[in-house]
Amino acid sequence: MNRLPSIGLKLAHIGGPLKGKTQEFFDVEISIGRHPSCEVRYSGEINVISRRHAKIVREGNRFKLIDLSSNGTYVNGERIKTTYLSNGDVLTFAKNGPRASFSTQSQDSDDTPSGGPSPPQKQPSASVDNRKKMTKKSL
Repeated sequence: MNRLPSIGLKLAHIGGPLKGKTQEFFDVEISIGRHPSCEVRYSGEINVISRRHAKIVREGNRFKLIDLSSNGTYVNGERIKTTYLSNGDVLTFAKNGPRASFSTQSQDSDDTPSGGPSPPQKQPSASVDNRKKMTKKSL
């Protein structure tokens, strides 16, 4: 049985109140806005950001950015309604609003070469911390 790699996304905040912070997500959908339920949450003082400004949805191995706001969402300076993201894309939430750099990452740490047999699974959970695996291997 083949196991799909756990692919996530990383947002490196490069402008705005979250500048200097990096957030990593492995969820299927990430919401962005001022609402308390948003995974990427901006304070209520930033009124150019909508309560539910945008969302990023994983579709297979790709991530789609969907604008839900009236103030707009931009990718590399172009206003979008919906678009697929690529590594290095710069997302801007509202004109001259907070900015973040998008990238993908894989959490699969299988050291088996392609085509080789998979090692037995020690834990049924799909979200195993890679550092714990490396520590166990080195002991």
